Amino acid sequence: MQLSNPDISSAPSVTAAVTGIKVEEQKALIKTMGASWSRALVAGIIMALLALWPQLTLWISEGSHNGGMASNTYDEDVYLAYVNGLTYGRPRRSDPLVENQAGKQPPESLFSIQYVPPYLLSLLARITGLTASAIFILLTPLIAFLSLLALFRLITALTQDTLLAVCGAFFILCFGTIAGGDGVACSFLHLDRVAGFFPFLRRYEPGFSFPLFFVFVLLIWRSFMQQGRRSLIASTGAALVFALLVFSYFYLWTAALAWVVCFTLLWLATDISKWKQVLYRLTPLAVIGTLTLTVYAWLLNQISETTSSVTALEHTNLPDLMRWPEITGAIALLLLMIVVRHKKIAQWSEPIILMTCSLGLLPFLVFNQQIITGRSLQPFHYQEFIGNYVALLALVLSVAVFLRSGPKEWRFFPQRFFWPVMAVICIWGLLEATDAARFHYQGNLRRNSFIPVAERLNQLAGGREYSGSNRGIVFSPDIFSVSNNVAAYTPQAVLWATSLPACPTLTASEQEKRFFLYLYYSAVTPEILECRLREREFTATSSLFGFEKALSLFTINQIPPTAKEIQNKVSQYRNYISAFSRDRAACTALSCVVTTDDSEPHWSNTGRQQMDFTNLDRWYVRDAGERIGTFTLYRVSLR
Repeated sequence: MQLSNPDISSAPSVTAAVTGIKVEEQKALIKTMGASWSRALVAGIIMALLALWPQLTLWISEGSHNGGMASNTYDEDVYLAYVNGLTYGRPRRSDPLVENQAGKQPPESLFSIQYVPPYLLSLLARITGLTASAIFILLTPLIAFLSLLALFRLITALTQDTLLAVCGAFFILCFGTIAGGDGVACSFLHLDRVAGFFPFLRRYEPGFSFPLFFVFVLLIWRSFMQQGRRSLIASTGAALVFALLVFSYFYLWTAALAWVVCFTLLWLATDISKWKQVLYRLTPLAVIGTLTLTVYAWLLNQISETTSSVTALEHTNLPDLMRWPEITGAIALLLLMIVVRHKKIAQWSEPIILMTCSLGLLPFLVFNQQIITGRSLQPFHYQEFIGNYVALLALVLSVAVFLRSGPKEWRFFPQRFFWPVMAVICIWGLLEATDAARFHYQGNLRRNSFIPVAERLNQLAGGREYSGSNRGIVFSPDIFSVSNNVAAYTPQAVLWATSLPACPTLTASEQEKRFFLYLYYSAVTPEILECRLREREFTATSSLFGFEKALSLFTINQIPPTAKEIQNKVSQYRNYISAFSRDRAACTALSCVVTTDDSEPHWSNTGRQQMDFTNLDRWYVRDAGERIGTFTLYRVSLR
């Protein structure tokens, strides 16, 4: 088959060049655009309600008076803590969980570099007077709504099939979870879950900037399909969107960069003589992108050693070819190949074919770039947050090309099938939302019940700006109900939390000692710690060996801690306990202690038990305590 790039400048319109439809047919399509936008808005509202379903479930069962946020994936608590800190007036380079050391500015971190979403969200919180938690709750349906509209506009521009665009956008967002190998399908198959629900909604990464990725693709498409000034404007817009992505989320901007390179190479492969036009169209992106990445690299060079160590960068050249998005992308490419080779209604050089190919190939690029670079950085983020959605987009476009190969009445998505297809997609989305609400209900319930304690901690802060080393430190043996939520809802810092190893303030050695201090106050013996490490319990393993040793998804080839490494950590903890002194307690002085009716069960060999204050009371004086629901809040001072 001869490959030739169409001369779109001489076509009656971009649409005719892309799809081959007549101008009369285009006019008929324009008349239906208003109705199609109405359908897209309805689909966006339905998507927003599905996105809000776990929150609605929590409100229905517990009421909305506490204001707790329903979280359906990991890391949202620490992102909320960072935004909460910004609303209190802390600088960009601040630690969301740990008190700052007096006179020492924190280094750059993943939070401070990816600053666009948290800054805008904290600004919105200040303007409206809402809490950071309330802003996160509002952000969820907004992300869902805007993401659907962005996908609808992109698919419409690529296919001119507005009904397919509505169904396709809805399909991509609702089925993105299963395309990432997660969600309700994992529950049916009894497989391990990672993010669950609709991963693109994770606040604020990738949620805030997720629609921008598809806006970027749309603008690049327009820059290639249009001429002169319009092409330059679209390319400049794409460059500005790319700059926002760079300072929003690593895995989105790297995926965007990989895609535009792939699309450009495919375009040039059809007709290398067009290289001057391509260079002209990509000049704004090249210039603005280079300046943006230069600043990004400068900030990255100042990142803390601790943050670098927890990124789980793996040095490997092994291929990674069996990810769910790759399978989905392969199906899309196979369908496209069948249509082009056997139906003979399209050529590989057609822009829509090149676009579909580039999107179908993207998962293979991002999951296998380490073959060339020798570096792999937590590739599961591509699987959960962007590669799966791009692969489904390629599948939808392949279906659009397939429809062109059928009878005339099937050139566009049949209107009689629209609502039945939308109903099926909605049912699946509701299954995902209901399953997520059930799966995360207990965690969301614990968070909601903690809010009255958080309100009391805010009162104890006394209205002071806790922006430096005077934040006050809260200790609780219950990490998941209390510690993970303290900094997200209050000005105070926390002694230990699940995401604390990702924070920049403390060195690796200081973090280890801080976790030992948490274990000591929790009355955890070396024998219990050893037992939990041998069982690969998440909190103990991730805190002492890193997330990559606790979860297999972080690296391509996970190497769990050896028996010798475990024994060394236990010995270090035993020595830490034996050498404990008042000076050591004073180095990280607590201001409050929060306990629940039952301490964390995984630190007990006999199941749930009441908090053991033996070690804590040696060094601190507790007041009588305040009973708040199922929690008890103590104010403490060093003896």
